[in-house]
Amino acid sequence: MNLFRGFSFSLAWWAYTFPMTSAAIASIRYASEVKNAFTQCMCIGLTAAATLTVTALFLTTLLHAVVHRDLFPNDISIAITERRRKPIFAEEMRPSKRRGGGTKQQQAALDTAAATSYT
Repeated sequence: MNLFRGFSFSLAWWAYTFPMTSAAIASIRYASEVKNAFTQCMCIGLTAAATLTVTALFLTTLLHAVVHRDLFPNDISIAITERRRKPIFAEEMRPSKRRGGGTKQQQAALDTAAATSYT
């Protein structure tokens, strides 16, 4: 069962590593002052979680930068790949015809944006 099927890689995931590492460092300092089994386990657990997260993100970033060459998949202006991705507005944001959504003017604007964004 793939729980992460809908998630695509993003460099913004690195934002999670700073608070996790800060909590790990704080727990290490706390465990050095308050010596008991709980603080030692908390120190080991948070340090292990932060280390695994940073390592996994480092390897994933390296994989996307070197192997897949799609480190910036959502920003065409700084993309390092020659391959063009399908525009977001092409299908996801287009009003559904079954629901009767959108006027002809809105539909024409979406079609124009989708056609001109990657030409």
